[in-house]
Amino acid sequence: YGNSANTKDCIISNGCRIDGKVEHSILSRNVVVEKGCSVSNSIIFTDSIITNKSKVNYVITEKSAFIDTNIAGDKDEPLFVKHKHN
Repeated sequence: YGNSANTKDCIISNGCRIDGKVEHSILSRNVVVEKGCSVSNSIIFTDSIITNKSKVNYVITEKSAFIDTNIAGDKDEPLFVKHKHN
């Protein structure tokens, strides 16, 4: 947890780096939430990165997802984000 981390009602696995805001979410191992970013009502899987002051709400990712823009689903139909392709 960095100096600017703000978390509420979350399950956060080991290895995560939290410098932004995370609430009502589950983060798997080694997820990065950079400063200025927020994750709400979401499930973010292993090795995913949230960057570029992105706002993420009602999202489920595969592992190794890269999010650098605002994205949102809704309560009844969360948005699914696939992993990055190399």
